[in-house]
Amino acid sequence: MRSAPPADLVPDGYDGLLRTRALVLESGHLGPELCLGGVQESFPPQCGGPALPGWDWGAQPGGSYESAGGTTWGDYEVTGRLEGGAFVVERAVPAPPSTADPLGDAEDPFASPCPEPEGGWRPTDASRADEAALQRAVARAEESEHLGGVWLDQLLPVQADEPGAEPSPGSPQQLVLNVSTTGDPAALEAALREEWGGPLCVSRAQRTRAELYALQDELTGRHGALSSSVTEAAGQVELTVPVAFASLQEELDATHGEGVVRLLGVLRPAR
Repeated sequence: MRSAPPADLVPDGYDGLLRTRALVLESGHLGPELCLGGVQESFPPQCGGPALPGWDWGAQPGGSYESAGGTTWGDYEVTGRLEGGAFVVERAVPAPPSTADPLGDAEDPFASPCPEPEGGWRPTDASRADEAALQRAVARAEESEHLGGVWLDQLLPVQADEPGAEPSPGSPQQLVLNVSTTGDPAALEAALREEWGGPLCVSRAQRTRAELYALQDELTGRHGALSSSVTEAAGQVELTVPVAFASLQEELDATHGEGVVRLLGVLRPAR
């Protein structure tokens, strides 16, 4: 399994400031809250989280929030401290427009773990490198009880399969089919090559896909988790929590295997 970049783990006893970008929402009889989990995309939006004692909308710049139906909300970068079930804000500024995932990794999470072949990623048989062949290969992979995961890696820049040819970025020939297995990678690759003539990477997995999703179900709602997901490319269950404490990550590593469960903290040390 490829190692993922380490999460911003927080040592036990940390008493410094924490920072995050999140929606602040006040609705009806509920005071202002910091929405650390999911936000329902209704109008007005709905969400919840730690209370924000002392929050004053009037102290925020005009245009940084909006109101409708008795609800007021705005997107802010807040810095402060967790005290009990509340988040005491020491600094808040309107969050700048961004499409980036604040918990995302800088590296491509779908990058193929196999080394690039000599001459680049190219089809071995272009006649079996179309969408139908790709779907047959995926179906073949999913028949295996040892399947760890299936994902596609987009080749950039576009690599033509013939001199002068320029397949579109969405062409199956420009995709590396990645399959991981807890079984024999060579045997699985041979089976997939019966269906797929495009770029292919077969790697070894630590856990099967079924085991990963079972583990996700087991962890749902535990450890104060706000959400969870399975990343087949990394062979991991990602558990999003308010604060990713190092001791909890160590506990999860000891229980489930190192790196199988990855903590993602929404509130991170302010630096």
